[in-house]
Amino acid sequence: MRLACLTQLRLGLEEIGWEGSFSALMEGLSRVRPVEIEDGSGARYRLRDEFPQAAMRAFRALKMAPPKLVERLA
Repeated sequence: MRLACLTQLRLGLEEIGWEGSFSALMEGLSRVRPVEIEDGSGARYRLRDEFPQAAMRAFRALKMAPPKLVERLA
C-alpha cells in the first residue's frame, strides 16, 4: 500500500511539472505534527504545524486539500 501511495505521489508531481527533491519533500511532510489542546470551557481542538511550501505541492499533485490548521473536535 505504501509503495502504491508513493508511486501515485511521484506520478502526480511529474504531472504538475514539479522538479524538487522527493526525499526533501517526504522529510518536510514527516516533520508536521498534530497537537490536541483543550480550552477553559472544555472545547477540544487539534492544531497542526504549517507545511513547508514544497509539501503543499504534494497535496496539489494528489488533488487533495491539506488538513486544516485548526480543527474543533467533538
